[in-house]
Amino acid sequence: MPDVVKCLIWDLDHTLWSGTLLESDACRLRRGVRGVVEELDRRGVLQSVASRNDPDQAQQLLQQKGLAHYFLHPHIGWESKVRSVRTIAEQLDVALDAVGFIDDEAFEREQVSHILPAVRTYPADACHVLPTLPEFSPAVLSPESRSRRATYQGMEQRERAGETSGMSQSAFLAWCNTELTLRYAVSGDLARVLELLQRTHQLNSTGVVWEPDAIEGWLTDHRWRVFIAELRDRFTDYGRIGVAACRRHKDRWELAVFLLSCRVLSRGIAGFFLAWVRRRAALDGATTLAARYRANPRNHLIEQLFRLAGLEPREHESDGTVRFVGPTLPQARGPRWLTVHDGGIP
Repeated sequence: MPDVVKCLIWDLDHTLWSGTLLESDACRLRRGVRGVVEELDRRGVLQSVASRNDPDQAQQLLQQKGLAHYFLHPHIGWESKVRSVRTIAEQLDVALDAVGFIDDEAFEREQVSHILPAVRTYPADACHVLPTLPEFSPAVLSPESRSRRATYQGMEQRERAGETSGMSQSAFLAWCNTELTLRYAVSGDLARVLELLQRTHQLNSTGVVWEPDAIEGWLTDHRWRVFIAELRDRFTDYGRIGVAACRRHKDRWELAVFLLSCRVLSRGIAGFFLAWVRRRAALDGATTLAARYRANPRNHLIEQLFRLAGLEPREHESDGTVRFVGPTLPQARGPRWLTVHDGGIP
């Protein structure tokens, strides 16, 4: 199954609607477009716009059609579609190989494909079949999927507030009322754990996508501990953004899975989550934590995180897996601006 498309970028004229806006005020949505936009949104596919058009006129028409709120960071103006696609991907922090671009003009699609070969392109006439394609059909859906657009919109509000607040960074972070809940996973978390394994690449210690039966088994096996991290602030509820799965041994825990959504990449949450797991291991009687790491082109930040946490690469396997080893911790202190709700010991 191909990797999912996380963001679809739409052209407007002769793609989202019929006709050319600058030549006619009677542009109508193409048949089936509204249903496609709504369905992809329900599946957690982010959507945006890259269009050569008058920004005010185009935004006004999108508002009139009731679709403007579906499109994040729309680029409407006179710059190249290549630049627009690249910038949208950067603003949403989505890798180019997880981006799709739909346009009626073959020239625009070919130019994007030539300069940004990782981006998948689609002709406008393929609009109605997009929901049937495997890259737009994630294997699992969670409540976080259905609210993904709203979460990104909340993040955008947070960013704007930070730019205009006049507060210091520490004061702004405290004002955001950020709350992190760390708890044990339950059976109701299975779909979200699978979704995070499939979608998370940057802050993912190994990139291994475990089978559902294996993860479900961990939840009831006394030899395993699986933890969930949930995050919210005054702007949005991010939901379940992190997973840590540990195999318990007599005096050692092995961290088999450690991942967090890229949405919290710059929050300082990852380091505290790791420290919290090490403290849990200490409370269980373990003196050592060994964290598995398998490098790939995107997850080098996890290696940096492990090294900054004082874990050392000591054990190497033939498949490229490295175990970063270090002591467990007697306590884990979060940033002052972060309110932590500890799920406790079952």
